[in-house]
Amino acid sequence: ELTDDGILNVDFFVYEVTGDRSTLSFNYVETFFDASPSENAATILQTVELINNGNRIVYDGEYSFSIPLPDNALNPRIQVPPIIGLRPEDLGTIEETAEGFVVQGLVPLLPGPTGRLFFQIIYDLPYNESVSVTQRFEYPVSRMVLWVPVERQLSVQSEQLPREADQSREDINYIGYTVIDPIESGETLTYRVSGGVVLESDITSPAPASTPTTVASSNENSASSDFGIVVVGIGVLLIVAGILYLFYDLQKTRLKMQAQHIESIKSQKDIILEKIAELDAAFERGEIDEEQYQSERQSLKEQLRKFFV
Repeated sequence: ELTDDGILNVDFFVYEVTGDRSTLSFNYVETFFDASPSENAATILQTVELINNGNRIVYDGEYSFSIPLPDNALNPRIQVPPIIGLRPEDLGTIEETAEGFVVQGLVPLLPGPTGRLFFQIIYDLPYNESVSVTQRFEYPVSRMVLWVPVERQLSVQSEQLPREADQSREDINYIGYTVIDPIESGETLTYRVSGGVVLESDITSPAPASTPTTVASSNENSASSDFGIVVVGIGVLLIVAGILYLFYDLQKTRLKMQAQHIESIKSQKDIILEKIAELDAAFERGEIDEEQYQSERQSLKEQLRKFFV
């Protein structure tokens, strides 16, 4: 803001940076699972929203967060909705460890609502009539849902995932399984999926290979090539196509709300700054004594300080 005196006032926030990730948590994790028995392959599309609940930027100079994948995961890749404005390779990288693949975040995580990070992780699994999945979460998970398509007739077994009400999304019916209690930091989620039928689309439509959408680990050719490239069926593509618009619309709504919140804060700060300027002018004109001036100014400064914490 440019004042009448030609002074430019610029509001900005200065944060400390920390490598401590104890303030991170998942607002939610949604996992879409589909299997193609005719191809002995399953694919998971996992949507996550990661939040920094602290008051410092989380970044250790190399990575900002870590998301371990199940040890039987294959061909992992990252997908970022266009509205986020980041390329997958800018958001994170995938490293291969002795325990499996790990998604490593490259984006420093700002504190509060504006630092929320929303993206998808896709990976394949070998599927021979059934598969067991165990995933460890480094940060607490407030809400976890597993979705499987009704048409595929899959069976889910897990003590942690009781069945939830079914839902329809983009003309695809899903069965939902939701964890009863939030997942704490370091805990695992385990479930087993079995059965499944071959759909007409699996037979009549060619099954295109999965297209990687991020930079894989430097050792990509080792474990991935050992198992070969897992080819996913058209049923998985239907899941992806069906929910992409939902993801885009959800994030667009969140970003709009964040923008409104920031604008509201800016408006409140402007009002307080105007009151301080009016108080200074009144004191200079001798309209109020120094004791009243100092008291009211200190009160306004205290109100203003909360916007810079």
